[in-house]
Amino acid sequence: MKRPKTELKWIKHSILLIAASLSVLSAQSQAAIVAFLIGDKVATEKFNISMEIGSGLTAFSNVDGKNRPAIGMNFGMACNMALNENWYLNPAIYFFSQRSLVLSDAAIYTGDETEIMEATADARLNVQYIDIPILANYQFSDSPWRVGLGPQISFPTNSSILYELNDSEAYKVNSEDATENVEFGVIAALSYVVSYGRHGKGLTVGLRYYQGLTDTFDDSFYISNENNNLASYFALNLSFPFITDELAEKNVRPKEQ
Repeated sequence: MKRPKTELKWIKHSILLIAASLSVLSAQSQAAIVAFLIGDKVATEKFNISMEIGSGLTAFSNVDGKNRPAIGMNFGMACNMALNENWYLNPAIYFFSQRSLVLSDAAIYTGDETEIMEATADARLNVQYIDIPILANYQFSDSPWRVGLGPQISFPTNSSILYELNDSEAYKVNSEDATENVEFGVIAALSYVVSYGRHGKGLTVGLRYYQGLTDTFDDSFYISNENNNLASYFALNLSFPFITDELAEKNVRPKEQ
């Protein structure tokens, strides 16, 4: 029995998402290994390194034509520095951060202004970044909740658009020439710190909102010329701190008493 077209699209997107996740683990394995080897050794009561994994719903403003946000992945490392009982500084680097957009009946972009294609197709726009956010977090007294705000600078490492010409054929175009070399924005966060999680090693669950302040693309790429094209996303992030067994025991002990 022939699968419906919409089901085939979801299967393709799922395969792409799994492939992207595997490529992240492969490409960033060295950084993860280093963190595993030295993370707990450099940890103190006021400093630790953590592994960051998340997924978000991303969008770009003022993109011509029908479009809707799409899910992107992120992976990186962060530092947790306690400034006092309530204030924390959390600089991070996300080696892989994906922002995507799903387009319907989009004109096919070729990357060559002299080559015009009148055909349209459904497509998925993907831009991969190295993100460097620096969050200043405030944790309420005797509470696991934190709120944070800070700047973020992003460097695109890959930009492409994948057109679905029919059920069995796709057309991928490199769009790096139409993507700006750097992006600036602000990021806000709401986090819940599970101190006793992972046998005292801790776990932080965070909801983040990012708003770009500079253009992602130039005017040749699906953009309304009269407006800025700014990236934004909502992301759910998990943070896994690397700390020593001794520090983990201190976290668990108050709960046992």
